[in-house]
Amino acid sequence: MESLHSEKNCVKKCSSSRRSAFCQSVRGNTSWTMMLLKNIGLSRGLSNRSRRVVTRFSKNDSPVVKLLSKQKEVEISPVRFSVRIPGLEEPACKRQLPLQLAWAI
Repeated sequence: MESLHSEKNCVKKCSSSRRSAFCQSVRGNTSWTMMLLKNIGLSRGLSNRSRRVVTRFSKNDSPVVKLLSKQKEVEISPVRFSVRIPGLEEPACKRQLPLQLAWAI
């Protein structure tokens, strides 16, 4: 992670190339099971470690997922991850899709 000093810089510095690589690797395999890496909507069942299946991609290239046992689809957008590093005033941050392949979990 890079040390970034504002949310604006965080969004600007994190290129979409990693997200594109993710999308390209998953796009041809939309039935892959993914695991959420962060609580992003507990009332909607979008909790850390919950498993989802990628069903398609939205117009802005974000994955659309559904719970394994339900039909409702939800678009997953990039979220901010941050960590405090000793010696730095501001936390280091990055924006990424909160998804990970769940095939080995």
